[in-house]
Amino acid sequence: MRRLRLVGYIFKKKKNANKIKVIVLSNKISLGKKQDDMHKILEDRTVHKNVGGNQPPPENKQQEQAKVEERKEPGEKKPTKLFPQSPLFKEWGVNLSEEEQKEAQALFELYGYNVFLSDRLPLDRGLPDTREKGCLTKTYPKDLPSIGVVLIYLNEALSILKRAIRSIVNRTPKHLLKEIIMVDDNSSNGGFITKTQHLKCTRLVKHNEQRGLAFARASGWRAATADVVAILDAHIEVHELWAEPLLTQIKKDRTVIASPICDRVNFDDLKVIQYRPASHAFDWALWCMYESFTPEYYALRDSSLPGKSPSVMGIFVADRQFLGEIGVLDEGMKVYGGENVELGIRVSNIINKISLKFSVCRPMCDSVVVCGWTKKWTGIKFPIYFLHRVLRKKMLYANQCP
Repeated sequence: MRRLRLVGYIFKKKKNANKIKVIVLSNKISLGKKQDDMHKILEDRTVHKNVGGNQPPPENKQQEQAKVEERKEPGEKKPTKLFPQSPLFKEWGVNLSEEEQKEAQALFELYGYNVFLSDRLPLDRGLPDTREKGCLTKTYPKDLPSIGVVLIYLNEALSILKRAIRSIVNRTPKHLLKEIIMVDDNSSNGGFITKTQHLKCTRLVKHNEQRGLAFARASGWRAATADVVAILDAHIEVHELWAEPLLTQIKKDRTVIASPICDRVNFDDLKVIQYRPASHAFDWALWCMYESFTPEYYALRDSSLPGKSPSVMGIFVADRQFLGEIGVLDEGMKVYGGENVELGIRVSNIINKISLKFSVCRPMCDSVVVCGWTKKWTGIKFPIYFLHRVLRKKMLYANQCP
């Protein structure tokens, strides 16, 4: 029996085994801590100073939020805080009634973000303009390729799905948007099909069993017919001019895999937190991470230029036919995590260059960060699946290392 050590984890692999069997014997890395560290990097405003680049503009005033506070009569007793240990109520919901707290907490435990508030926000809510300064005066050609948007989801809240669709329909030029493909990886909270039947551009692909994120994305790609496919998570909201910068890059070079800048949406109050542009990289554990662009990029002093990146964070835009030519994604990777790094390595190997580009003109998707991933991936289930995928990548490409 062989042992493979991979940055703090020890794996066992039986010889001649048909399936990889991963046993976690030691764990020196906190996956949750890595995610927290990446968020801090993206919120750090001092990194640009260190490399001599332009500073991002100051954060704009946050968008309006729905008022869910209960009006109090003079002398009325303040509601008891029923869930003082819940992350949801750490900085939000101080004036909710006890019944509202119970409803909000129940939804939070089910979905991992504030569905109670999401259900009360307008579907077309305003978003702060967080684009780089150089992007504000950019213009784009009209004759761009058509785009099909693939949204992947599993047991997502209905208001989140509807807001994603509304933002795409409202903020994508009609002559460019050909289709929105919703890929349901066998959700158990149905009812979404009837809610979107009136949208002519929306189609639903539903799996009979859960196949994982990589398979779902490939399933959406197979259903697409547009020139370019944008593979996104369903818990997003797009901005004005989100598509044009990405399509412009792909029109120039069909072998480019483009990725938008994603700001963060707080899981509790759903406010947008601006993230600075950064390259999508990975460490020796093949864990995706954020890094600054090269000093040469910042020396150009043009914050509107796209930057090169060796990987993507999972959401990307590509020429549909080219994506098929390189094999789309590794559908053997179950659950999520790892397929994005594998895609970057494969693109680099196939066309002998890093052609992943990161569009800094903030054609961004505001991604809702799910706080309670431990609610979905309980116990040790998440790391085992993730490490299985990391080991799969390592075994696929280990022989190609010098």
